[in-house]
Amino acid sequence: MKVFGSFLIGFIFLSGSFESHAQSMIGDSHAQQSLEQTEDWLKARRYEKVQEIVGPLTQHSNPDLAEQAHYFQLIASVYLSDAKALDLVDNFVQRYPTSIYATDIYFKLAGQYFDKGQYTAALPWFVKVTPSQLNPGDLMTYYFSYGYSRFAVKDYKGALPLLNRVVTDNKFGAKATYYIGYASYAMGDYTQAKDVFKSSVQGVSKDQNGYFLADIYFKEANFSNAVETALAYMPKAAPKEVSELNKIIGESYFNMKEYAQAIPYLQAYKGKRRRWTPEDYYQLGYSYYATQDYEKAQSNFNKITAGKDALSQNAYYYLGASYLKNNQKSAAVNAFKKASTLPFSKEISKEASLQYAKLSYEEGNPFEAIGGVLENFIKDYPEDPQTAQLKELLLNAFLLEKNYQGALDLAVKMPDLATKRQRQDLALRAGLEALGDSQYKSASKYLDYVVDISAKNDLAAQAFFWQSELALRTYDYASAFKVLNALEPLSETLPKSLQWLIHYQRGYAYFKSKDYSKAISEFKLFEGLSKESEDLDLEFEETLVRTADAYYSLGDFKSALLYYDKTLQKVPRLKAYAAFNAAMAVGLMGQTNEKISRLQNFDQISVSPSYYAKALLELGIAHAAQDQVTDAIDSFDKLISLFPKAAIIPAAMLKKGLLLYNQSEPEAALAVFKQMGTQFKTSDEFSQARATAKRIYLDLGQVKQYRDWMALLEISIPDNEDLDQESYEQLMLRNANASIIEKTSRLEGYLNDFPNGLHYLEIKFDLANMYNEMEIYDKALPLYEALIQASSPDSEAALMALVTIKLEQKIGGDPTEDLKNLLSIAQDPSHYTYALTNLMKRSYETKQYTALISYANQVLALESVATPIRQDAQIMLARAAQAQGADAKAMAAYSELSSEASGSLGAESLYWVAFYTQKSGDYSASNELVQELAREYAPYKEWAAKGLLLMAENFYALDDLFQAHFIWQNIVDNFSQYPDLIDQAKNRLAATKQDPVTPNSDDE
Repeated sequence: MKVFGSFLIGFIFLSGSFESHAQSMIGDSHAQQSLEQTEDWLKARRYEKVQEIVGPLTQHSNPDLAEQAHYFQLIASVYLSDAKALDLVDNFVQRYPTSIYATDIYFKLAGQYFDKGQYTAALPWFVKVTPSQLNPGDLMTYYFSYGYSRFAVKDYKGALPLLNRVVTDNKFGAKATYYIGYASYAMGDYTQAKDVFKSSVQGVSKDQNGYFLADIYFKEANFSNAVETALAYMPKAAPKEVSELNKIIGESYFNMKEYAQAIPYLQAYKGKRRRWTPEDYYQLGYSYYATQDYEKAQSNFNKITAGKDALSQNAYYYLGASYLKNNQKSAAVNAFKKASTLPFSKEISKEASLQYAKLSYEEGNPFEAIGGVLENFIKDYPEDPQTAQLKELLLNAFLLEKNYQGALDLAVKMPDLATKRQRQDLALRAGLEALGDSQYKSASKYLDYVVDISAKNDLAAQAFFWQSELALRTYDYASAFKVLNALEPLSETLPKSLQWLIHYQRGYAYFKSKDYSKAISEFKLFEGLSKESEDLDLEFEETLVRTADAYYSLGDFKSALLYYDKTLQKVPRLKAYAAFNAAMAVGLMGQTNEKISRLQNFDQISVSPSYYAKALLELGIAHAAQDQVTDAIDSFDKLISLFPKAAIIPAAMLKKGLLLYNQSEPEAALAVFKQMGTQFKTSDEFSQARATAKRIYLDLGQVKQYRDWMALLEISIPDNEDLDQESYEQLMLRNANASIIEKTSRLEGYLNDFPNGLHYLEIKFDLANMYNEMEIYDKALPLYEALIQASSPDSEAALMALVTIKLEQKIGGDPTEDLKNLLSIAQDPSHYTYALTNLMKRSYETKQYTALISYANQVLALESVATPIRQDAQIMLARAAQAQGADAKAMAAYSELSSEASGSLGAESLYWVAFYTQKSGDYSASNELVQELAREYAPYKEWAAKGLLLMAENFYALDDLFQAHFIWQNIVDNFSQYPDLIDQAKNRLAATKQDPVTPNSDDE
């Protein structure tokens, strides 16, 4: 800004001053003349010529002439922008501290900087000027220039008194008035600013007056005038002003609660340096909320995720309210939780806490126990009207989470929450949950508590019923009878199905106590009552087969056959068991041909080694009884061929050898017995075979060959068999009522005395079992291994015990080969299933998926398999498919399981269904599944935490950054027991850190 014009105008004044001064002085006329010439050169702007002339004169002996020369030299340097000008000024002031030229020098130097727009540099020189020493014609220039310099550096307070001195000046008045208005505006003196901007003063920037007026009205909260002025000014606004005008209009409408009108202007705002503040997002988000556009409200509130101030608390609250309006309740839980933790508004904290508590109850809460959330609100706001309602929900919250102990503790702490009957109900639920999880001690404690509160109501009746069930499961039949007797007078208060099941339970207790007649009576009562109820199918099926077994045990084979045949018709899973026992029953009735008929086609019923092997043995025995020797031997050979490792092979070989011997085929019989000696020399059957072989050798006169055979088998021909037998009988007699330690000692003594005695295998088995019972596994294992190697009658039981120790105690080495051996020889169905399921699990652990799939399918093909075992096989197939990348198969398997499994298996299945749903791109559906996981499987924390990671990724994919960040942060804060999951959450937080002030292009 150039307001000074030519410095020479000012110099005319100085020359006049110089002439009067010169006339009063007596000096060198030549020097005087040169100085007069210098004035002409200054007027001509020949500054170099000026310096040339006055240079020598600065050293003149006349101090007045020298002072004038220095003055002219300095002025020329200033106009030449000489770098030495400032040094010359300093030198001049120091040499002539009282010079009348100082003020003029300061004024001219300040003016030079001012004209170049270097206002900061000009200010120190303006400060040095003494206005009274200036030419009156320069005063207005001085006040305006000095005032504007202060204005330019935003020293509005310093600028105002200077500018006010020139408001009436023709040259500077209009400009000064405008700057006074702007300075007042900047200082918040809107009254004076408005007066200026509304006036008709012709300022250099009058076109901006509308912008400033609009902003002033806005800042005065005169929002309607702000809108009117801004809209009127908008068509002539400069491009850089448009964004701010939109902000003024939008925020004015917002403050007037005219939210629909506010939205387009708030959207059009570009932000400061193209960046939005959290407040900008909040205003637009709330405007959308107020106009019921909740999705867009969420989008904007979502961009305020890092704040911890009052604005953020409001944003979190209305974000939660927006989620709620969109029926996204699980998402609303997190937003209300965040709002409730900030302290800036007590009212919002309370309202958010209330919503958080209610939604946690309705939707579940993956981070906190629902009961704890409700309890916290009740404790923090005891007088709130909503507290009474939450108290009603509190007990139910503990029930939803199946935290029965917590509910009972709460009932004690808040007696008004639960009556005695409600406490009974809680304890009963807890007992049933524990019973379902096979936690029998806990179940017993809860059921006893129910009866302790009251033993004479319907809840006590249920407790008695389940106490009897518990007693049956723990083989305490005496206690089962005792509880059932206590239940009898209350039995009519039970649901019908439980009333009927009392007969089943009593029958089962009688059956296990070997009181078969009473068992049959109770079973028949139950059969008659329950056969029409689908809910009791399992117990009905068990009743049929147990009734048959009871008749069988009583020797009433005809009645037993009737019930075995019923079982065959109605219970497919027990078909093999019933068919085999039915055949045995008819055989015991003397109907051998019927027995043969039933057993001949047994392979059409089952080829399981558990039953088919025994069927072949019994078929051979039946053929032998009918003198059908060839058929008998064929059956034995088929058994030996199909099941070479079965425990009954020695029996089949013995019977085959005896048949051959009785058919006068001693050589063929001897060949069979020799094969037995090679394979089963320690079996009881071989002892009998050896006796017959001995007779054959004697008949053939081959005594030496017999001795050679015994020597080959390393079997000494005993001379003390009588002493061995007497010792064994005495041992059995003395051990009948002895302690386990005494029994163990005597068994060890027998083996020391008769290491290869008549009964050493039997004694080894008993001793191994006692070591096992006393947890002396290092002694039990080698005994079991010896029994397995010896192919003793107890080989299967020994092998089962061996693998159980190896698996459960983690000692004795890898059990895989032992499990395979058990699978190949098992006659007991439970042993077979145990081997198969554990081989399946070990295949999973070692990632041998082909073997895993084979074992799992074999488990599922079993004719009678418990639900937990079947589900184990299903989960293994799902895991195998997953490991092999077969997503469709894995999803199908997990989906099937999730609909029927419970506990940890249910949690795992549901998680993976959610995972594959996410993988398909259906993020909302995946979130619903994770919410179900949190609600239904709250106790399974690891799956809950994994589900939360999944949910966070879903929200991130849905552009809901608040939810994603909130969940990741809560995983970090609440799941310290899972460091791997915390690391994942931390990494995602770091990788997706949000810039909270960058506007979305959609909002611009």
